[in-house]
Amino acid sequence: MKELKEYFSGRGQVKGYVFNQLQKNEHGYLYEVKGDGKPHYEVFKRKENTMYDCISYPTNKAFGI
Repeated sequence: MKELKEYFSGRGQVKGYVFNQLQKNEHGYLYEVKGDGKPHYEVFKRKENTMYDCISYPTNKAFGI
């Protein structure tokens, strides 16, 4: 199973943001996100995408308001 990258630049809706993985375990991930303004943090559960044999980063709608 392909894991998420530790560091990557956003595309599409998150273009202009840089994502840096700070922590991960078998349950979830913590990313620092830098872009316009102060950095913020995204914490989310690990979701396995069996169709593509990889872990999927959630879309912006998965985070709520």
